[in-house]
Amino acid sequence: MIADTVTFGTHSQGEFKLIPNSVEVESPQPVTYTVEVPGRDGELDFTEALDGRVHYKPRKISMEFYCFGEDGELPELEQNCINTLHGRKMPIYLDADPEYYYLGRLSVSWKYGENLDTVSIEAECDPYKYKRQETVCGYDVEETLAVNLENTGWMPVSPLIETDSEMQLVFGNTSAVLSPGTQKVPGLVLAKGNTALTVNGTGHIEFTFREGAL
Repeated sequence: MIADTVTFGTHSQGEFKLIPNSVEVESPQPVTYTVEVPGRDGELDFTEALDGRVHYKPRKISMEFYCFGEDGELPELEQNCINTLHGRKMPIYLDADPEYYYLGRLSVSWKYGENLDTVSIEAECDPYKYKRQETVCGYDVEETLAVNLENTGWMPVSPLIETDSEMQLVFGNTSAVLSPGTQKVPGLVLAKGNTALTVNGTGHIEFTFREGAL
């Protein structure tokens, strides 16, 4: 993947006069659990046995840049880049992936060259990439309301819930009383697809969550 621009948190590559040569985003490796059974062909696969879904290891992003600073300013550019990025965990925004960002801890390596310097930046990132915009679903409730919350990403997510009055939330075989204010409900996790809820009460309720993809 070649990115026109890479932004690290609030810091643009332009601050350090870096131009990307290559950006490689690895896919996260699944966490598998298999057991060999004597006298049986193949293996028993318990990867999804715990909660019915696949979990993933961190993913790596490898980036190579050229530094086009003047000779006299290269040491200062190197120092600023390393002091700002090295060892820090921050969002990584790629122009080539405009709807999502990655969250990872950065490692900077600066290589001096005869004509230009080469900068390698690696990031150990969360398995999922995150949507840049949060999903917000608001509803006005009068006595009772059926709600379907859609999670279009693969990452399960627990929504933040804000209400202006006391309400009851019912999902599956579970119910919870919501006090006015902002809160999360233990056990309420939105898997990929639609999650059906029932809200009892009168007032306004709002669900906020950030979707993630592989």
